[in-house]
Amino acid sequence: MKRLQNKASSLKIRATPSGADTGLRIVSGEVVDAHGASYDGTWTYVAAKAGAGWASTAFLGPPAAAPPPPVPAPSKGILVCVDAGHGGHDSGAVSAAGVTEKALALVYAQDLRATLVGAGHRVVMTRDKDEFIPLAGRSAFSNEHRAECFISVHLNAADSKLANGAWVIHDDNSGSGPGSGKALATAIFRRMRDVPGVADADAAEEVFPDDSPPVGNRDLAVLGGTRAPAVLVELGFLTNEEDFGALSTSGVRMAVVRAIAAGVQDWLAARK
Repeated sequence: MKRLQNKASSLKIRATPSGADTGLRIVSGEVVDAHGASYDGTWTYVAAKAGAGWASTAFLGPPAAAPPPPVPAPSKGILVCVDAGHGGHDSGAVSAAGVTEKALALVYAQDLRATLVGAGHRVVMTRDKDEFIPLAGRSAFSNEHRAECFISVHLNAADSKLANGAWVIHDDNSGSGPGSGKALATAIFRRMRDVPGVADADAAEEVFPDDSPPVGNRDLAVLGGTRAPAVLVELGFLTNEEDFGALSTSGVRMAVVRAIAAGVQDWLAARK
């Protein structure tokens, strides 16, 4: 599933491709969920506010970029450890265009640091350049600095190019209360899913049936060794053309890091 926006003044919803008009309309600028296309690609099956049916593909396009969500000013900043995944000889996932996970994760992590600092928090980073750091070293770094939460930034990959969408994985060390890693993961994902270009992980659930995206608990060493509530943010799939295209733009990048920072602030407010 992906999200598309009506670029026409009003768009008819039909019962079948080229079929009868249902009387339902997609209003101008409305963003709909697209579930598939006709055999020739000229019609798309959509779920709109008015109802579901077939709409002309010619008038549907990517949602217009929305301004990044504002990050509420914290009443008291905390120390956040931001971890850019992979590095050095460990490139992580690689896109079809040859862009590595380690490089893109570092750019996102650095912008996340700037956004969190701008909101009044203090930030330490496990790496600020292209270098390899063992997983245990990342956890130890966070623990030594007594970080109050840990955010590891990654990008996903799969054999299937259909796998898409953002995940936020949490630790199980801090329980499930309002100050837990689970609560932090949920708060971050709720903010991220509102960013145009960041898809829900529907296809990923089919490709990875044993996982529990988009928010789930997995036994990851970098989270398990961290004392603070910890999350690992999979921004999207480098192996999915639409995810990679969106995440490569500065507009989506800044919207995503602001969404993560806003999620941190939501988590702080809820745990009081």
